[in-house]
Formats: sequence, C-alpha cells, structure tokens
Amino acid sequence: MLNYIRSELYRITHTRAAYVTAAILSAGILVINLVLHFWGGGVNYYGHTSFSYALNISEPFLYVIMGAVVAFALYESRRKNGNLKNTVAFGLTRPQIFIGQCISALLAATAIMVVVLAVWLASAELLLSRTEIWTIGDFLSSTATSISWPSPGLFLQYFSSPSSNAR
Repeated sequence: MLNYIRSELYRITHTRAAYVTAAILSAGILVINLVLHFWGGGVNYYGHTSFSYALNISEPFLYVIMGAVVAFALYESRRKNGNLKNTVAFGLTRPQIFIGQCISALLAATAIMVVVLAVWLASAELLLSRTEIWTIGDFLSSTATSISWPSPGLFLQYFSSPSSNAR
C-alpha cells in the first residue's frame, strides 16, 4: 500500500493539475489582496490586514470547498491513463485503492494549502496596512483549527465524481 501511495504522489507531482490548482488559488488570493490595497480606501477603510485575515477566520467552510476543488483537479482524469487495472492486477483491493487515493490527495491538498496560505500572508503583509484587530497569530490559529476541514470535501468529491471507483 505504501508503494501505491508513493506512486500516486509521484503521479500528482509529475502532472500539471496540482501546480495549476495551486497557481490559480494563489492568484485568487493575490487578486483579493490587490483589490483591498488599491480600492479598499475611502470612508469604510478595508485595505488593512485584519480584513484580509478575517476572510480566513470567519469562513472556515471554504476549506471544505477547496478540498473538493483540489480532489477534482487531482482525480478528474484518473481513468484516462489506465492506472487502475495495473493497481488491481498488483493485488490491491478497492478499499485499499480508495484509502491510498485519499491519503495522497490529503497530502497534496496540505501542500497546496501551505503554498496558498504563504502567498496570503506575504501579500497581506506587503500590500496592506497593519492593524491589530486580527493578527497573524489569529490567522494561523484559525488555520490550525480548520486543518481537518478539507477532508470531507475530498471524500465527497471522490464519491460524487462520475467515474468514481467507489461505486
């Protein structure tokens, strides 16, 4: 089973899906912080770090949605290259395949999340004015609290995809 997880991680790191997903999510966060920087002024001033951090702190359910997005990006073409017949011929059962794909997707989603959160923190600190309503510590503790939330999104996307192995 460890060999299967290793082969899934190899497949994920040698295809564009994970990199494109991380780039799109990071670009989205960068655009949000750029919008707050350039158009966040005025009477109700939103161009500060606390407002940017509050997007993460107040909406932890977005982690579930992002888990589903990452699972879709990683496994939308899983039947295209014929890996399943080799895996089944090797002797892995379907529950073992499902667990291996879930573990590899969770590891990939965690790596993507680290990259996106690093872009979020860096762009917020460099572009926005600093306030002490919500701090980096609040941002990181909220992230640590919500770290397990992408799992349901990954599992739901896996079961709801048209070419699911679990059926």
